[in-house]
Amino acid sequence: MPSEVAKQAFADGLRHQWVNGINGVQVPAFRSIEDWLVRGAYVWKTATAAKISLTVPLGRGALTDAIASEVSRLSCASYESLLDASPPAARNRALGWQLIRHYYAAFFAAHALLRVGGISLNFFSGDIAATLNKLGGQYLGVSPGITRGLYCFRRGISDPTDVTLERLSAGGGTHEDMWSILNAFLKDVEVSIISNLGQNPATLAAVDVSTKLRAQLCNQGRNNGAWPSLMRNSINYKHDFGVWYPYGSAKALKATTSILPRWHPADVRGFDFSSNPDELVSLGEVCNVLSHMLTATLKDISNRSPTARSCFVDQGPFKLLKSNQIGLT
Repeated sequence: MPSEVAKQAFADGLRHQWVNGINGVQVPAFRSIEDWLVRGAYVWKTATAAKISLTVPLGRGALTDAIASEVSRLSCASYESLLDASPPAARNRALGWQLIRHYYAAFFAAHALLRVGGISLNFFSGDIAATLNKLGGQYLGVSPGITRGLYCFRRGISDPTDVTLERLSAGGGTHEDMWSILNAFLKDVEVSIISNLGQNPATLAAVDVSTKLRAQLCNQGRNNGAWPSLMRNSINYKHDFGVWYPYGSAKALKATTSILPRWHPADVRGFDFSSNPDELVSLGEVCNVLSHMLTATLKDISNRSPTARSCFVDQGPFKLLKSNQIGLT
């Protein structure tokens, strides 16, 4: 099954979970979800220190602009991490920083995909928390007691006027929380692919890739999907795997070096998984697949924009790729 067909099936399935009207955004009016919470229009329903419930207008509105702005920013961060990730050929065993950049590219791509589906992880500073407590107190008559920390924002699928922000546990860390939420999100996308498009070679191929990706995320018993974060810590802090001087064997690192460039949108091997990969190859494949999932999703948003080449995707992440001579096909 050609990878382009599987990528399109993935994008088709995710489209059913898009934030309303995201393909119609050109220049977002709000730069972030925090900006929207401070300046936007919505109704407070209930609020506690642990969970906030809001009602937003139906259809595309300011919230969609805020989410599109974050999708653009995170997509650009993902691509820019990869554009700056190639070491000199003569030092092709010096893969430490290259692998860290690939990890962060995957991390940013995952965040962008989640936001397209109406899910966002945002860290609220003390100032933002204080502002929300003031706003919430004005609507509800009592301050909800929101504190600084990481919150999971979700826009309802069955009821897109419903928005919740739930404070996440401080025990796992922001990276582990994101990978865990992505793992569950991919399961939902797989269900959407089959339920909305039926079972055919393209949809089954897309689900197979997503299932294999989730299996990689759960390597070494990390059933919450946070294995990439474990690898980042091993490479960046423990200096494992021989990717820092003095390096490991050239033969052992050659497979990793050959895998990493496959993130390029035109590379037909971007959805491929090796049969028996080592850990470094697995990390590279996680990055490549997430990058191709993101590119396919952004292409779908751009292609469905009512204003050709004026979509926020074309003016942000795709403009960045074009300026670096990276083609989409």
